[in-house]
Amino acid sequence: MSVLERIKKIDWEEYSGSPWYKPEDVSPALMKLATLSDTGEANCVGHMVLSTIGNDHAGTYYPAIQAALDIIIAIAEQADNQISKMCALGILDDLISFEPDIEGYSKISAEQLDSWVYKKLRKYEQ
Repeated sequence: MSVLERIKKIDWEEYSGSPWYKPEDVSPALMKLATLSDTGEANCVGHMVLSTIGNDHAGTYYPAIQAALDIIIAIAEQADNQISKMCALGILDDLISFEPDIEGYSKISAEQLDSWVYKKLRKYEQ
């Protein structure tokens, strides 16, 4: 299954919690990342992705990272498009310093989510 198909199959509503999380924005942001072709748009798309799966300014991520992180990693490691790949790596680099924001979400604790994310990202730590 392609990355684009994987993005479309995810029920982003499943990760609702924080009042700032907008599930309807996640899929379009990840689609833009996967199909990014203009270097000039990379910063904007990176910020867009970080802002849909978390709060880019506060340095936090929402529970949706449980599904989004595997997509971002797949783009970073497998994308044919170098611009998408580099943007995804930049997002992963930023996420290393982020912390969980699970306000209103009861399926996982902040500590569990933080540990899960850390394990996934540790190979991208520099």
